[in-house]
Amino acid sequence: MQQDIRFVNVVSEMIHSLTILATILIIVENSYPGNGSISGIVNNGTTNLPFARVRVQATQIFTLTDFSGKFTLQGITSLDTLVVTAWAEGYYNGETRAVAGDTGIVIVLHSLPGEDNPDYEWLSPDPDSTEELRCGNCHASVLMNQWRNNAHAHSATNPFFLAMYYGTDFNGNPDIGVGYKRDFEHTRGNCATCHIPGAAANNPWGIDPKEVTGASRHGVFCDFCHKIYRVKPSTGQGTTGVLSIELLRPPEGQQMFFGPYDDIHEPDAYLPLIRKSEFCAPCHTGKFWGIPAYNSFPEWQASPYPSMGIDCQTCHMFPDSVTTHFALPEKGGLERAPLTIPSHLQPGSRDPKILANSVSMKLDAVQVHDSIKVMVTIYNDKTGHHVPTGRPSRNMLLLLTAITSAGDTVDLIEGERVPHWGGVGKSSDGNYAGSPGKGFAKVLEDFDEISPAPSWRPTRILSDNRIVAFAADTSFYYFETPLEPQEITIFAKLNYRRFFKPWMDEKGFDIPDIEMESDSIKIMATPVFVEDRNISLPKSYWLGQNYPNPFNPNTVIKFRVNEPTHVLLKVYDTLGRAVLTIVDQEYPNGIHQVAFDASGLASGVYFYKIKMGNFRDVKKALFLK
Repeated sequence: MQQDIRFVNVVSEMIHSLTILATILIIVENSYPGNGSISGIVNNGTTNLPFARVRVQATQIFTLTDFSGKFTLQGITSLDTLVVTAWAEGYYNGETRAVAGDTGIVIVLHSLPGEDNPDYEWLSPDPDSTEELRCGNCHASVLMNQWRNNAHAHSATNPFFLAMYYGTDFNGNPDIGVGYKRDFEHTRGNCATCHIPGAAANNPWGIDPKEVTGASRHGVFCDFCHKIYRVKPSTGQGTTGVLSIELLRPPEGQQMFFGPYDDIHEPDAYLPLIRKSEFCAPCHTGKFWGIPAYNSFPEWQASPYPSMGIDCQTCHMFPDSVTTHFALPEKGGLERAPLTIPSHLQPGSRDPKILANSVSMKLDAVQVHDSIKVMVTIYNDKTGHHVPTGRPSRNMLLLLTAITSAGDTVDLIEGERVPHWGGVGKSSDGNYAGSPGKGFAKVLEDFDEISPAPSWRPTRILSDNRIVAFAADTSFYYFETPLEPQEITIFAKLNYRRFFKPWMDEKGFDIPDIEMESDSIKIMATPVFVEDRNISLPKSYWLGQNYPNPFNPNTVIKFRVNEPTHVLLKVYDTLGRAVLTIVDQEYPNGIHQVAFDASGLASGVYFYKIKMGNFRDVKKALFLK
């Protein structure tokens, strides 16, 4: 009997122990892995805050508070004490500590300053151990070096900017080429609103770049960008840069930084805007005298990219995939996934890699009777704006060359040629005006009919053949077939330039072209009988653009005669007066060229008009002594 009782007691104790063990296992199973939770509320000390962002610091465990300010974070596997952070619009980031299973925790957020402090003194980005809050003291050197090597860090002292602003050459010699101060000597303009925004914040129309001191000498620097609170929608007319930016600089004795993270404690505050194209809009939307000058942001708005969720930062601040700390570990920096840390290189018009990844090019060639027909298609398939984009001086040159197997250059008999702003002179010096190909640019013309003209002058858009996002440009070229069977190689190259070549030459800008795309194709060319030549040419008369243009004092004019006829070619001045007869005689069918010698004429614009049977055409030539 006693044995039976002992047996029953043992079994009862075992069942009790198993029940306790099972309860523990259920708790563990519900908490780890993946089922632990932390819950609580977010408030400002008096009122609960709905739709606040709540996160386990430096993780993807994230939620929003409900209408009553309550939250629950799920999927916590750690047994450690965790930092739980929160942020809501109008507040600094806040934080508290908790462990999985905690309920009723409270995260209190503090309000941002109520107004901007114009007396705030900007923090220098350069490291200095004697000044605690300098950006370079705490942030990872790789990010600081990325910033130092991008164009923003030098926008106040960029020698190209200064030469264009003051009207000097690259070395500062005065009164050379175009210049804002040469056109508007007694004003300072609004260039600083983008190039030197820290200084311009309190004086947008009164900044002289040479007089700027302190942190603003760096141009666009850390502290300025991280004090941007809001951006006002604008057309760019009188609203460039800081004129459409709402800054929030803290009161004396306080500090604050807007940034891309919602889990860094006060004085940081999360800013969703900092990852959006709208953040970039103020300095990438510019209109002068009613004419859109640089419109990268509106171009992006009109592209498919917004609907695809692709912002400026997606391409121009793509993470380097290596950096793991935004701030130094010894300064409290957290280890993060590399793809969550935006690069600060911000590549653009100076970067060969991003330019080479902007467009695609396709080259085709076929013999059509007595000519080699070449088709070049350029696709803007990798950007969310026009190419080229930005200020109007940026341009692309498509260059074509046809070479026989004997090494001879094949003549172009029909097709576009590079315009005069591609450079007049030796091709070995980067001058390609008149060469087979074309130029892509927004070209402005001022009221004196000077083109290209700078955007600060009253201008009109003379031409704009830039390639729109996700669009293509196709051009055709006809090269003459050789007189004997030969293999011909056609080379095509697309080069990028930051300035028009005449401006570069007069100012001494030594900026190498950047190759965006190149291709080549071979074709076996077969000659045709003489009586069959020209059969592939369009069945119409044709007058070509003179080359070179501008010229001094000689240039060449080509024209095509479709059948033997009398040709009359005259030159007229801008008042319509005939000043020179170049041709007045019979010509056989074919392509012909004649010389236009303007040595007896004054500098200026002239028009040459041709009459061949019932055919009439006129073109403009610019004579510059």
